[in-house]
Amino acid sequence: MDHEKNSLAGNFDELPDKRRQQILSACVHEFAEHGYRGASTERMAEAAGISKGLLFYHFKNKKNLYLYIVDYAARVMMDKMARMRKPDTGDFFDRIIETGTLKLRLGWEEPELYRVLFESYVNTPKDIQEEIMARYGAIFADARENFYKTLDPGLLKDGVDPKAAVEVLMLMLEGLYSRKLPLFQRMSAEETLEEVARMQAEAAEYIRLLKIGICK
Repeated sequence: MDHEKNSLAGNFDELPDKRRQQILSACVHEFAEHGYRGASTERMAEAAGISKGLLFYHFKNKKNLYLYIVDYAARVMMDKMARMRKPDTGDFFDRIIETGTLKLRLGWEEPELYRVLFESYVNTPKDIQEEIMARYGAIFADARENFYKTLDPGLLKDGVDPKAAVEVLMLMLEGLYSRKLPLFQRMSAEETLEEVARMQAEAAEYIRLLKIGICK
């Protein structure tokens, strides 16, 4: 898989792809199973067939390794979502619903990557909270920008500002998720997928009502 140079990883990105993937798979599995706090770098190194010293040679410390794995998981999931997306899924609102459906599908198809991202966002370790929130802030900002680009102003009633329409939609979706967050924090990653499926149906109804209010 193509990859970008990451400053957290020293010369790790220069390793042969097969070797890189072996180490990444071991680290993803360990963080998915045990979270940031409970993950063992000794187990990661053993599963990858390398020494712990070599693991730290590449990543310096556990924090850098974890942040690298979160970045890797997010990149892989977004790349896969882009490939899964249909060229034409109807109007802007249909694409919003499709995005939620694809996220659910990816959660089932890539359970370990999903668990890594789930734990990093829902149960963010306090000592790396700033770094994690900066990453998700950038992802959400990109999502907003993409939504602006794909919204056809011709769909909207006269006087409705496209950016305001996107902002209202994003606030609605974020509010729905925030309302569910305390529940998610008491669930396993797998249990949240079932709850998110129910939430997706609720979000679709809210989007339908919003569409009635702002679209022609």
